[in-house]
Amino acid sequence: MKQTILYFIAGLFLLTGCTQEEPSLTESNQVGYLTVEDLTLQQAELISVGSRAVDADLYVEITDTKATTTYNLGTVPAKIELAVGTCTVKAYNAAYKDNTTNAAKYYAETTVEIKEGKVEYLSLEVPMVNYGVTLSLPDNFSDWFSDYTFSIGKSAATETFSLKEDEVIYFDYQKGDVLSYSLKVTSKEEADGTFTQTGSYGSDEGKAIESGKIYQIIYNWETKALEMN
Repeated sequence: MKQTILYFIAGLFLLTGCTQEEPSLTESNQVGYLTVEDLTLQQAELISVGSRAVDADLYVEITDTKATTTYNLGTVPAKIELAVGTCTVKAYNAAYKDNTTNAAKYYAETTVEIKEGKVEYLSLEVPMVNYGVTLSLPDNFSDWFSDYTFSIGKSAATETFSLKEDEVIYFDYQKGDVLSYSLKVTSKEEADGTFTQTGSYGSDEGKAIESGKIYQIIYNWETKALEMN
């Protein structure tokens, strides 16, 4: 099935390995420097057609042997003075920081070895660490059905969520996740024309749910069934 790339998915770049001497330091300073050259969101893969947009407010959290400092993406200094030793760099968006429900969450973490009198350069790509689901109905769906209700949730949970066409609902990722869903429609042609289609995704071999993806559920006219890809 055709795949299109959503705005924003997975993988992170580690330290570029480029260093530069900082000649003005003395041995007693015991500091080095970090320059964040590039910090970007990894694109999220939309499984099937369409495109979505996700807000991308990133934070950078840097921890050296002395302190932890957090910056908004636009306020990261060009060169950050840090204590010599191992430095941990984390990047995340507001939804991850606040553990916001039903929102795309981005997170990446790496370490950098800070050397005395040198500048270390870092590029980091931040992946979406949860996953989303969207519903797609045929163009002439409303010609045949007067109303519909679509519900979806994790099979292991009791809570389900309603989803309208072209909306995206997000779930926190856990290995082994299985989604169950149902579409209840009311036909315009039949007096007692209420029908329900159900399905699930994630349990079959080769169809494990992965983080960093937007899955699309489609109503197939030919099979009269829901398909999740």
